[in-house]
Amino acid sequence: MIVGVHCCLDLTRICISCALDQRVLHVDLLAMKRLDRLQGILIALQSRTVVRAEDLAQQYGVSVRTIYRDIRSLEESGIPLAAEAGVGYSLVQGYTL
Repeated sequence: MIVGVHCCLDLTRICISCALDQRVLHVDLLAMKRLDRLQGILIALQSRTVVRAEDLAQQYGVSVRTIYRDIRSLEESGIPLAAEAGVGYSLVQGYTL
């Protein structure tokens, strides 16, 4: 995290006055954790044939419901995913990032 002069408009920088407000830091850290998790899910989808939500939840220390939300976010961002109940998720065949 970069501490700088500007804040609030640029999510990658936090000013010293905002750094003193623990709520801002907490929200920023949660956003970073989610971004890291989304990126990790994408990497898992690229490297494996099928990815189970339960396995991802255990790996990232979150609930299965959180993984479902993350999967939905990836789909909404245009990543073509295939899902099969009881099996897991995969990238649509032929899709690469």
